Amino acid sequence: MKKTSVAAAVALAALALTGCSASQSTDDGAVQRWLEERADSTDGVAQLSGLAVKPDDERTLDGAIAAGEAVRIDFESPRQIASVEFECFGAETMDASIYYESGSGQVGTGGTDVRCADGPIAIDVGAAPLSAIAASGINDDGFGAWSVTVR
Repeated sequence: MKKTSVAAAVALAALALTGCSASQSTDDGAVQRWLEERADSTDGVAQLSGLAVKPDDERTLDGAIAAGEAVRIDFESPRQIASVEFECFGAETMDASIYYESGSGQVGTGGTDVRCADGPIAIDVGAAPLSAIAASGINDDGFGAWSVTVR
């Protein structure tokens, strides 16, 4: 599979069309530049990026993907993944939600609390080859952007 940055392009288009309430101290242009840098700099198998969304207890993974609030990539065949890293920008903290599919079904990491200023954090996705991965970033105010690099 080629390096995937379609998600970043979708997120950038959404940012350009709707604007982004990144945070009181981060402007829309800074968030867009950060997303562009992530899309251009990945050396991984896949890159998923998007804008943060507000928490919603009623949201399902499929509903979030359909609404553009989460991004999913399906691999052509199951792949051995060395690492998954989540990073965020424009918010103080963000909940990283990562879901992945392997031969044993779909698994979610739940919301891993991330301090954006601390840089990328590793997300454990186990050792089994993965057939798909999905991600979203959740912030109480819907501020900021997130990026996941799959290696």
